[in-house]
Amino acid sequence: MTAEKNLTSDNLADSELTDVNFTLHQQLELDTIELADLPLCKLLLCNDSAYPWFILVPKVTGVSEIYQLDWQQQQQLLNESSLLSELLMQVFAGDKMNVAALGNVVEQLHFYHIVRFKTEA
Repeated sequence: MTAEKNLTSDNLADSELTDVNFTLHQQLELDTIELADLPLCKLLLCNDSAYPWFILVPKVTGVSEIYQLDWQQQQQLLNESSLLSELLMQVFAGDKMNVAALGNVVEQLHFYHIVRFKTEA
């Protein structure tokens, strides 16, 4: 990963990307540990020791699908997801990065980032 990579959009302040009234879904609060606030997303660690399992949650109220984000938010989400994926693969020396937005239990838009290994059962 290069030090020149930047999480923020050059022309936008963080406040233009997110909602001041944003609240994290209660189930995500119960199942995760908050690690960081990125320009668009909250970075969470899932309480599951089976895999390196992280979650990005865009700090935008009332959004359950990617297309509901404006184009700057969509681009920022891709930037944050790509950077997180690259970092996790380097740190955990994974074989595959699974990224998914399932939302079958929690409607709030969130993206799983799970490092996978060929040696898994």
